[in-house]
Formats: sequence, structure tokens, C-alpha cells
Amino acid sequence: MDIAKQTGLARWLAEPHSAGSLVDLAAGWRDHDIILTLAPVAPAGTEFGAHLRRSFLGGLAPGASVPARIGQPCPWDPPCALDVFLREQLRAGGDGLPKPYVLFWHQQARVMEVTLRIFGIACDWAPAAAEGITAGLTSILPWSMALRGQPAPPAILHRFAEVTPLADDIPEGPLTLTFLSPMDDEGANPKGRGDAAARLLSRALRRVDALARWQGLRLSDTALRDLTARVHALRADSLRLQRATCDSPNRHSQVRRTQVVSGSLDLPPLDADLRLLLSLIRRCHLGRHTNEGLGRIEIKPRR
Repeated sequence: MDIAKQTGLARWLAEPHSAGSLVDLAAGWRDHDIILTLAPVAPAGTEFGAHLRRSFLGGLAPGASVPARIGQPCPWDPPCALDVFLREQLRAGGDGLPKPYVLFWHQQARVMEVTLRIFGIACDWAPAAAEGITAGLTSILPWSMALRGQPAPPAILHRFAEVTPLADDIPEGPLTLTFLSPMDDEGANPKGRGDAAARLLSRALRRVDALARWQGLRLSDTALRDLTARVHALRADSLRLQRATCDSPNRHSQVRRTQVVSGSLDLPPLDADLRLLLSLIRRCHLGRHTNEGLGRIEIKPRR
């Protein structure tokens, strides 16, 4: 039998409870932030996210099983943290589940705040994740290569954990969705087929439903069909989207180039369920490569 199918984690992910509505799914949602403050740090571009992700995973390796270090299922039960955060779970011939975390950063002058946000049952591995991201930032991340003008690793001034309840606070009325960091543009090209708002929220719905597995939940077929129909009926009021590319270098300085979209779009008034969907995607970000800082959004009333 496949080792992955023997673990309690795999059973949890493979046998979720059905949520009859997005409200039920949101009620069972949990996530956990690990926040580190570093200084002094030179300005970082989007390519910094690839270094940040690799340093985090590298920091988990010393405590991992040998199979997990080479990308194979961990034989331990519960599995090691590297297996949880590195390996694509439930992959069988197609795409597996999204990774149960996002990484992003915020800079003000020479101070950087790095956030590792963990979802659902993966929060049980938060202590190991906190040590992994700390070790990665202090002893693995190649600062001088990752950031121009950064000759040495910065000091970690502070580290703390934070659990914030999901805020269902998006107001009624017209809205503006703004990308705080670029999003990969698969399905988001404003010149492509369909409406940009419908495509973006369709991606949001798929991502939230997939990440719900880490919460032990999934949307019922009826709820998913209903939400999909409402999302497909959306039309953006206006678009201010720009296409570009984002480079993601690996440790051998080889570059993966991703097509991205940035900017903002205006949305019409949304019903309560779709506003809740935006609240969830604001927590877990949108698109691929969210574990490298992409896909952060901000929602504000349109004035």
C-alpha cells in the first residue's frame, strides 16, 4: 500500500466533510501566521519570493525523514513538516492539493516583515514551521545573491505567532480589487475569452474549495454549482490590468519566467456569498506561486 495512504493526514485530506454553503466552510476555517521582523534589508522585488520559499523548505530538511528529503511520501505518522509543506498531497495523475501555506513580505525603509501563513490541519506543524523559516532566513537564504546591496544576512529583531479570525468585512456596493503583488495570468488575461471578473473569481472559488481540504471540508456539489453560476454571471465595470513577467531564479541561478498580471479592476455590488469568497481569498491569495509572494489582493469600496 502507498505510504501516503496509510497516514492520518492523508485520510483527513481524502475524506473531507461536505459544507452546504460558503458560510459553513468559512465557519470551519482556521489559519495561523508566523511573523518575523528583519533589519536592515535592501529593497526586494518579486524574485525574492523564490529564495524565501526555498530557504523555508531548506530549514525544514534537518528534521525530515530521508524519503521526504527526496520528495517521496514520508513514512512517519504524523509525517514530518517537510512532507506537509513540500510534497503535493493527493496527487494521482493530475494536480494535487494546493500547498497549505502562503509566504509574503512587507517593507518599510530598511525593515522587512516576513509572514508565513499556514492553513487548516497544517497549523499542527506550526512550531516546526516557525523554526524552519527562522533557520532558513538566518543560515540558508543567499542574501547577497537574492538582494542587490545586501552583503550580509539581516538580524531577526522579533518573531511572533498570530491567529486572526476571518474578517467578513467587505462592504456592500461597488468594489475595487487591487493586486498588492502580481498574480500569474493564467485565465486572467483581459483580452482572453470571458470576463476578467468572472475568470478571477472562478479561480478564487476553485482555490478556496481546494484549500478547504486542509480544513477537513469541501463545498457540496450543490453549493459549488450555485456559486459557480453566480461567479460566471459577473462582469467587471472597468479594468486597469497590466501584463508583465516575473522571474523566479533557482539555487543554480536558472530562471523560471512566469506571465503575471497586476493593477486593479472594479467590481459591481456582490451578494453576501461572493463578498465572503473575497474575504477568504484575501487570506489565502489568488493564483499559483502564492508560496513565493504572488497573488495578494486588497478589496476596498469604490468611490
